[in-house]
Amino acid sequence: MKIKQIIQVLVVLFCVQLSAQKSDNKKQQATSSISLEKLLQQKSNAITITHQHTSSVSGIKHIYLRQAINGIGVYGTESSIHTDASGKTIVTHNNFKKNLSNTITSNSPSLTASGAIYALANSLGYSINGLEEIAYEGGPSKKTLFNGGSISENEIPAKLLYNYSKKTGTRISWELSIKETTGSDWWNFQVDAVTGEILHKENWTVSCNILGDHNTHNHSNNPKLENKITAPLPQSTEAAASAMVGNYNVYAMPVESPNYGARTLVANPDNATASPFGWHDTDGSAGPEYTITRGNNTHAYEDGDNPGYSPNGGAGLLFDFPINETYSNADQSEDAVITNLFYWNNIIHDVVYQYGFDEASGNFQENNYGNGGAGSDYVNAEAQDGSGTCNANMGTPADGGNPTMQMYVCGSRDGDLDNGVIIHEYGHGISNRLTGGAGAAGCLGNEEQMGEGWSDYYALMMTIEPADAGPDARPIGTWLTGSGPDGASIRTYDYSTDFTVNPHTYDDIMTESIPHGVGSVWAAMLWDMTWKLIETEGFDPDTYNGSGGNNTALLLVTEAMKLQPCSPGLVDGRDAIIAADQAIYGGAHLCEIWEAFAARGLGFSADQGSSNSRSDGTEAFDLPPTFSSFETTQEVCLADGVQTGLGGGAPTGGVYSGLGVTDDGNGTTYTFDPSIAGSGAVIIGYAINDFCTGLPGTLTDTILVTDQAPEIICKGAGVLVLNGIAQDTPGLIIEDLNIVSTTINISQNVAITDLNLRLDISHTYVEDMIITLTSPGGTAASVVYNGAANGCSGDNLITLLDDESINALVCNMGGNAFPEVDYMPSNPLSIFNGEFTQGDWTLSIEDTFSSDQGVVNSWALEYTYEFDSQPLDVFLDITQNATVNAQDFLESVALACGGYSTLAGTPLDTTVSFTITDVGLTNVALQVTSDTGLTTTCTAIANVIENTTGGQVITCPDDITVNCGEDTSPASTGTATAISNCSTDSVVTFNDTVEATCGATQIITRTWTAQDACENPVATCIQIITVVDQTPPVAICPADITVDTDLNQCSALVEYEVGGTDSCGSVTITQISGLVSGSMFPIGDTLNEFEIEDQCGNITECSFVVTVVNNNAAQAICQDITIALDAMGMASITPSDIYGGTVILCETPDITIDIDSFTCDNIGTNNVTLSVVDPSGNITSCVAVVTVEDTIAPGVICQNITVALNSSGVANITAAMIDGGSTDNCAVETASIDTTSFDCSNVGLNIVTLTVTDSSGNTNFCTAEVLVEDTLPPTAICQNITVELGTDGTATISSADIDNGSSDNCGEVTYELTPTTFDCSNIGSNIVNLLVFDSNGLASECFATVTVLDTAAPTAICQDITISLDMDYTATITPANIDGGSFDNCTLSNTSIDINTFDCSNLGPNTVTLTVTDQNGNQSSCEAVVTVIEGLNTPIAVCQNITVTLDEDGTGTILASAIDAGSLGARCVDAFSIDIDTFSCSDIGTLVEVEFTVTNAAGDTDSCIAYVNVIDGFAPEITCPEDQTVTSDGPYPLPDYFATGQAVVTDNCLDLITVFNQNPVAGTLMPQGVHIISLSTQDISGFTAECEFTLTVIDNLGTQNTTALRTIKVYPNPANDVITLSNPQNINLRSVSIYDMTGRLIITKDLQAASQQSTIDISALQSGNYLLFIKSTYGQITKQLLKE
Repeated sequence: MKIKQIIQVLVVLFCVQLSAQKSDNKKQQATSSISLEKLLQQKSNAITITHQHTSSVSGIKHIYLRQAINGIGVYGTESSIHTDASGKTIVTHNNFKKNLSNTITSNSPSLTASGAIYALANSLGYSINGLEEIAYEGGPSKKTLFNGGSISENEIPAKLLYNYSKKTGTRISWELSIKETTGSDWWNFQVDAVTGEILHKENWTVSCNILGDHNTHNHSNNPKLENKITAPLPQSTEAAASAMVGNYNVYAMPVESPNYGARTLVANPDNATASPFGWHDTDGSAGPEYTITRGNNTHAYEDGDNPGYSPNGGAGLLFDFPINETYSNADQSEDAVITNLFYWNNIIHDVVYQYGFDEASGNFQENNYGNGGAGSDYVNAEAQDGSGTCNANMGTPADGGNPTMQMYVCGSRDGDLDNGVIIHEYGHGISNRLTGGAGAAGCLGNEEQMGEGWSDYYALMMTIEPADAGPDARPIGTWLTGSGPDGASIRTYDYSTDFTVNPHTYDDIMTESIPHGVGSVWAAMLWDMTWKLIETEGFDPDTYNGSGGNNTALLLVTEAMKLQPCSPGLVDGRDAIIAADQAIYGGAHLCEIWEAFAARGLGFSADQGSSNSRSDGTEAFDLPPTFSSFETTQEVCLADGVQTGLGGGAPTGGVYSGLGVTDDGNGTTYTFDPSIAGSGAVIIGYAINDFCTGLPGTLTDTILVTDQAPEIICKGAGVLVLNGIAQDTPGLIIEDLNIVSTTINISQNVAITDLNLRLDISHTYVEDMIITLTSPGGTAASVVYNGAANGCSGDNLITLLDDESINALVCNMGGNAFPEVDYMPSNPLSIFNGEFTQGDWTLSIEDTFSSDQGVVNSWALEYTYEFDSQPLDVFLDITQNATVNAQDFLESVALACGGYSTLAGTPLDTTVSFTITDVGLTNVALQVTSDTGLTTTCTAIANVIENTTGGQVITCPDDITVNCGEDTSPASTGTATAISNCSTDSVVTFNDTVEATCGATQIITRTWTAQDACENPVATCIQIITVVDQTPPVAICPADITVDTDLNQCSALVEYEVGGTDSCGSVTITQISGLVSGSMFPIGDTLNEFEIEDQCGNITECSFVVTVVNNNAAQAICQDITIALDAMGMASITPSDIYGGTVILCETPDITIDIDSFTCDNIGTNNVTLSVVDPSGNITSCVAVVTVEDTIAPGVICQNITVALNSSGVANITAAMIDGGSTDNCAVETASIDTTSFDCSNVGLNIVTLTVTDSSGNTNFCTAEVLVEDTLPPTAICQNITVELGTDGTATISSADIDNGSSDNCGEVTYELTPTTFDCSNIGSNIVNLLVFDSNGLASECFATVTVLDTAAPTAICQDITISLDMDYTATITPANIDGGSFDNCTLSNTSIDINTFDCSNLGPNTVTLTVTDQNGNQSSCEAVVTVIEGLNTPIAVCQNITVTLDEDGTGTILASAIDAGSLGARCVDAFSIDIDTFSCSDIGTLVEVEFTVTNAAGDTDSCIAYVNVIDGFAPEITCPEDQTVTSDGPYPLPDYFATGQAVVTDNCLDLITVFNQNPVAGTLMPQGVHIISLSTQDISGFTAECEFTLTVIDNLGTQNTTALRTIKVYPNPANDVITLSNPQNINLRSVSIYDMTGRLIITKDLQAASQQSTIDISALQSGNYLLFIKSTYGQITKQLLKE
């Protein structure tokens, strides 16, 4: 038996690709059957090509397209065509919608592109600032480019796109993409171009949450990063002779992370094919453009606390930086980790380039070097991203838009060193660009998509090493998560070809997470395939150009992504790999590919279902029929005996072998005798030539032969609790907004004691359903919701509803809304307890919301009931004896297969005898033996009842059935026996009554009588003897008859004879089909069937075929016709169009033509062959000429344009500029206009006629307005001049002075100059504006500098002065004090002196310099003598109180100046003094009185008193003991850690320590567990110190108490009003305390007198999370409670 282990796992890595709409995958528009190839040939505006390229590795041309309406694409119709080098189509994915034009509800946009952006911003709360249009490409889609407008980090592209919805039809919309400035999300929107409503949005960022929630990423404070090279890039394919790539100290390929190897300094690791000019190039010429970690393929920089930073390798590009692998804020090793990120982004680029992810296919490069693709889209790789932790993501727009990779740190681990995660994120870019073509970025949003799987696969492939083996366990993300090299993976299972390590099969996607879990199943299959190929072709360490199986696998996987459809599922991905192998290698690896996929459930018969659902697929493990495979029946029961017709080998023609096996010799089947093989696993062989190698071999499979003992219940077993189940798989469709129901009929009639309901329902948004169960008695319960939506937007309902479940019905937002094994129903099922099961049970489902149909896959009722097994009543006969068959003591017996025999009594026998001594209850031993000899025993109870009636008893022989003609006398059918209570010679006689039935059969009723000698009443019994006819008659039919048609007839006369015989009577012959003998039989086969029935209804059938062969042939007659192509450039005909009649003798022929459709390529005459074939195979043909015409004129569309005259005054236009999208059903041949050139005389509106001609000469025209504008303003040229002021201080200039040769394309110009006059206020540089006007009113301007000069210096005049020091012994002067009348010819702008303040140090004469400056900067100076004298002022002492802080040694010192608070009249030397200047710890707490004295120049003094407050400036220090663990038989008494000296306190004033605190206090009894002990101290100044340590108390009672505590349960949880505390082991509980999440105690309840069930009222609690602390003599346990 093949058993697939299904394990439910916790998914650590959960990645989300967001979708903003509720998916609708049920009712889609029918797919169109139109040929995509023909549409491409016609160049129709019914399609728009999103991307196309020819693969560099396979030669396949990949064309990706959408259905279009008038050239505007339709979202959701993504399709593709893939052709080989000869043009032959090898794969087509057609998602075009049938009759799409009929669904259009809006096609004329009323919102502009900018209006749509504003509408979007208004809907989402974005704040737009400075939105500007940057570029307009036009065309049917009106492609426009805007700046970010403060709402997008990147520029905002906009274009028209139709959006189809089955609800609202097809609407015109604007497609916009916004890379949010406040997070990492990169949204692509479709906004209704009429209403502004958001119709659809998808997130281009794939975010992978590893250990926590992904927070928004705010770039608002980051410097703007340059996304584009502003200068044009040369497109050169010539590689530089020396790319000068550089040296990088990194964890180089294939090292996955620091877990698996050290860094190395790698020199010039670039690949010349993928990066011909090196990693730091952008211009396509030798030499790097950047010396930082930036270049053509990526720009790596920090985006954390140093945003925008990139390390610099200098001119030599040496990126060798130190690293600390343990990340911290203090040591981030930015240079080293950014270098590693830069290196790996380039390595990945270069590797996958070799396998077809190049420029043309949409890879990531700034400069595509002329190799196709859009370019300008290098990867922005953000290291140490500050927006979150333990995370990574990749946002990928369509080709031409820069993708963004964000790497995060996780605690002490930096994700920039986890190369596997870097490759994983880059892999998202690869799969998003290649799936559906580089022009589409939204093809991996479906449920069954494998994006995460490809990312894991690339990570595995680029870190595979030569010593690796397939069975090895390969985890993912061990560095980032910190789990170590042998630690747990972020996936459910490590990747391995060993199924005991990774048991994933296709069905696992139904329970795995979306998308990572689904992807991991896909990656497991790809990994198996890779190792299959390595086994065949070996491993090659050359990742770039190797020829090993690893290289083959990487090529197939990469090319297959181009071949698969948009929104693929796993079967799509498998088929694309097979197609890639066929295209590249001619199918050389089909065996390895199929074997790998089939082993994991994606075999030939696997059914994907919808790729938008992961729950509707079916796994299969078979290979294609042509492959060598063997899968036979899994299980055979030993008692079932010989099994015939077994098989399973492919292809047919082999030979089966094995123990108990007999090959049937037909190459298809075998016979198996399990009795020879015996029970257990039996290996069966199938010998066949291997499909893949051509060599003979034997495939094996295993049959499990089972042999189980009977399961029995004896009579008298008492009350038994039994289980029953009734189930159904209705496949019932749950219709939108309807109530549907399905029933299960239970025939068993027992009283229910417990009822559970098992459901398997596929339905998106479970909240849409109300599910009700109704019993046969009419009792009903809404088991899933009760009319309220309950907010469950999860999908599918696959679980068991059980009142006794501990799981409340809380919705999960995953693929299974209720993933636990069981849940409590919304309303209890106990309402059905006591009801009887018999009758119809009804499950009804009400769908309350549109657009989400579902299916009731299966449902089951699992019920429990009681059965009272009573003792067997045994009635003694008149002789007080009884004999009972052993079988009668069995209440029930169950066997897997086969029969059984029963023995009972002591000793065991087929019967058990009882006498008068056994009256009452008697135990009877019972043994049941299966056909294979396995036995089971039990003890039955017999209730033996005494006979009290007397008389005689007669016993008839058993009823019997005999065949017609057999003996019916008592000698053959048995004789009755009689016993009497008074004699032993009863006379036994019989009398027959015969009832004739059919033929010679009859029913004999034989009545037996017994008469004793005691004149007891006669005893009688009846025996029935049935004579039957079970032998069918013999039928006699002729052999098959073949004749020709009669001459000139369409039939033939045929005669035949049919007969029959029977051994028990006559027969009746009935013809049930065909014609009677002597009839005219028609051409062809006539089956003649007969029934030969005997008189008892036994029937034998026989048949034969009369074949009449037609010898008459039909004739074909053709007629020529002319047809016209339709508006789509297509025309079709039927055979009747060229059919001119035939001469038919007998049969209606099949008329066909070899060509039935025509396109523009068929214009003209075409020969069409008409073939007439009658059913007898007679064929004739003729040729008709079909002339195809195109009579439809082109659809000409003009557009008004505006053109500008060039610098020569001329403007030229082409027909293409006027053409607004003219189309033709075939092809536009020419387009011309009547005017092509304009000059200055044509400025204004001009009418131009556009004439369009198709290839058939049909023409059409329209007119357009050409607005000719002179948009080139005149060329203004200025020159700078210098002028000097005149004697009056002014100067004047003219336009001629400034003009330096201004001109215009259309003639003369005029001038206007401002200003023209200057004075002293204009000295220096002055900007003048010259306006130049042309004849059309256009103006240009230029600016010149007019320099006005003034060179005369001012005159400086000084005077000497004397000043005295004031009360504070300072004096100040100004320039005016020594200025004696300085002057200038214009204006003095400044006067200054070099000394303006004087004090005691300046007593006596001082030289002061006066400097005068005019407004032009000319200066002159003079000197004056300032004599300073000391003033005699009365001294005034002013004191201030101060505080002195003691230092580390407990002392403090002050200066006298510290007491001064602004004293006056002091002398210049030794003015201040104090009587005390030093203080100590003893002064703390008292104010010290200090006398302060001031002395003036005459020696006079004044004093005042100040008070000094002495304080302690240093806090005490406290040292806790180390963490402690103690063992205690009970609560542990806490010691005084200060008294015991385990806590140490120090201070600069140690004697002043006043407070010692311990929490908990000494003596506290500490229960078992971990406790935090806090110690603190305080000195007299109030300074405190504290510390804490951990005390672990271990209870000597042992770990069994912990186990007992874990049995305590709290339910329901979540809860509303009351919770129940269950204590099943009756532990001695003390109390329960409820705290909120802030630590506040809310409720306490004493539990010392509580029973095993205690209730707690929580109705007063607010909704939220709470903690329950349950204390007992064994310790404490904590539970979390959710209050609803």
